[in-house]
Amino acid sequence: MVAEALLTEAPPAPDNAHDTGILEYLAGFSEDVCNRWRGALHALSPTNPDAARHFCTSVREIFSEILNRWAEDTDVIADDPDCDKTQQGTPSRRSKIRYLLRKKGADTLEMLGFVEQDIEDILLLFPILIRGRIVPQEP
Repeated sequence: MVAEALLTEAPPAPDNAHDTGILEYLAGFSEDVCNRWRGALHALSPTNPDAARHFCTSVREIFSEILNRWAEDTDVIADDPDCDKTQQGTPSRRSKIRYLLRKKGADTLEMLGFVEQDIEDILLLFPILIRGRIVPQEP
C-alpha cells in the first residue's frame, strides 16, 4: 500500500479499502498510534511535497511507541546496566531491540548481525525516501 501510494497519481482512498489489518493491531497500543498511522498514509498523497518525510517521521514515532511498550527503560537497564543509551540517559532503540531478542532467546550472533544490518538498511532508506528518488549505485 505504501509503494502504491508513492507511485500513483491519485490521492490514496480515504476509506479502509486497502486496510492491511495494521490498524487493528495498532489499536492495541493506543488511538494516538492509530492516528499516526492514518497520518502517515495521508502524508503519502502525491500532492504533498513532503510526503516521504512525513511518512518516515510518523512510522519512526510508531516504531518508537511499540518499542517503548515492549521494552520499558527500567526493564532494559535492569537487564543490561551498560546498554547503549541516548543523550538523555535512556536506553537506545538498538538496546531495546537487543533486550527483546534476549528476552525471546534469539540473541544469537547471527540474529544480532541480521538485525544490525536491517537497522542500517532502514536508516539508509529514509534519506532516499525523503529526497524522493532512488539513484542506482555503482557496483
